[in-house]
Amino acid sequence: MALHYYDHGLTELFRHPSFIRSLVTEIIAEPWVKLLDLNSMRVEDGVHKEIAEPSRFSDLVISFSCTSQSEYEGFSIYLLIEFQSSREPMSLRLLEYLSRVYRRQVKTGTSRYGPLHPVVPIVIYNGEAPWKENTAFLSRFLRLPPSLKPYIPDFRYFLLDEGRFNPQLLSRLKGASAAFIKLDTIDKPEKTEEAARKIISILKQLWKREPEAAKLLSKYVEGLLAHRGIDNPAVSEYINNRRRPMFAQRLDRALDNKWKEGLKQGIEKGIAEGKREGTIREKQTVLLRLLSRKFELVPPDKELVTACENPEKLDAALDVILFAAEKDAVLKELRQE
Repeated sequence: MALHYYDHGLTELFRHPSFIRSLVTEIIAEPWVKLLDLNSMRVEDGVHKEIAEPSRFSDLVISFSCTSQSEYEGFSIYLLIEFQSSREPMSLRLLEYLSRVYRRQVKTGTSRYGPLHPVVPIVIYNGEAPWKENTAFLSRFLRLPPSLKPYIPDFRYFLLDEGRFNPQLLSRLKGASAAFIKLDTIDKPEKTEEAARKIISILKQLWKREPEAAKLLSKYVEGLLAHRGIDNPAVSEYINNRRRPMFAQRLDRALDNKWKEGLKQGIEKGIAEGKREGTIREKQTVLLRLLSRKFELVPPDKELVTACENPEKLDAALDVILFAAEKDAVLKELRQE
């Protein structure tokens, strides 16, 4: 049940261009990603059984053409994506999968001796314990004479260990894969009220940018909660309402208006309070509280506020926070010379 749910649920998500686009551009973000023509994404047919374990399958093979603006036009890059919910040695399994993908390229090509296209192995892991295996295949050889190294396959896989992904970076990412990681790593989902607030916030943001991806992720959330035996009525109600677009839009609009009105009143009260109290420390405290209500703060933001001991700069920041659309518009008041 667990393997069936996890493998098939994620395979369905990552067959969608939004999740792959977010995965390569936001999560992987290595130099070769710039070569990809993201509109040329193809889900390759078939899966690749591993001989040693007939019940196992590699999960997903995606291919891209290189952009016409690069010197590699006509070249293809493949992604071999393996989903893991438990810590298992992957290098040998991936070696088998890679061999099969390369052999498929030969079968579909015009020549048995024609050029091959590179395959990037990717492991997406959502287990609680940190990943254990070194991602480089050569690390499996503890004592390798240098003269033998040219005869050993030299590859590594890209590891996405969800639970160890940089939380500050994750908070800044807005794509579908980032939303998936945020949902998949919610701590203590059995605390339904707290989890509901987080889940609905993540889904709501994705609905605004990529509705089709949000539909798929909502379906995944329903399966995830059911798989874990968690009944969360608030999440279920939100997702069901979202399936009725007109109602959902009105609901979101009403919630947004209510939240913004409450936030405005709170900020106005806080500004008055901060200026009335007058001390630098109190101004810093009020400014931090208001910034935290309206924006996501990272440690450098907090350090900037607490380091500012100029009351005029703090007052200027308090003046602009109410109508600021971005936190930088507030923080730049503290950076003024």
